[in-house]
Amino acid sequence: MRRVNVIGALAIAALALACRRPEKATTETTSATEEHPAPVAALTHEEKELMTKAARGGVAEVALGKLAVQRGASADVKAFGQRMVTDHQKANEELAQLAAKKGVVLPHEVGHDEQETIIKLSKLSGPKFDKEYADDMVDDHEDDVKELREAVRDVKDPDVRAWAEKTLPVFEEHLAKAKELKQKHDR
Repeated sequence: MRRVNVIGALAIAALALACRRPEKATTETTSATEEHPAPVAALTHEEKELMTKAARGGVAEVALGKLAVQRGASADVKAFGQRMVTDHQKANEELAQLAAKKGVVLPHEVGHDEQETIIKLSKLSGPKFDKEYADDMVDDHEDDVKELREAVRDVKDPDVRAWAEKTLPVFEEHLAKAKELKQKHDR
């Protein structure tokens, strides 16, 4: 029985690859095509972190919106919850498309803090739910608006900045509505 020399076999395979007929070399510059996509500019750590945090927050907003529809006592809380589901699903889809374009893998689950909020609110119902949900929506959207404003100001990547610019007015409107809800349900 013969022993096969692994190193020898690898050397033969490498030699075979090297001897393959080389493709025509060209010095022409080619434009991006489906076969050869344009290189994606690297995002900064902060830009990736913005996208990751926005994805987690968006998933949480959808989950909390669904809870508001189920557990809220007032029609305005239920309507706001449905709006959160609709608007944040849309923002999540747009962010996912941007992330795919930029080569960023986004989480599809909520973070620890968001999970705690979901658990806390899932134990409530009626007017108590309405008050706590409104409070949380104000706090959450104040943070979101602040971060998006910073992104619009500081982000260098034009696509990420455009997403932030498009999303900011929607979240500012959410914040204003959440403040109205909080004022109404703090009584």
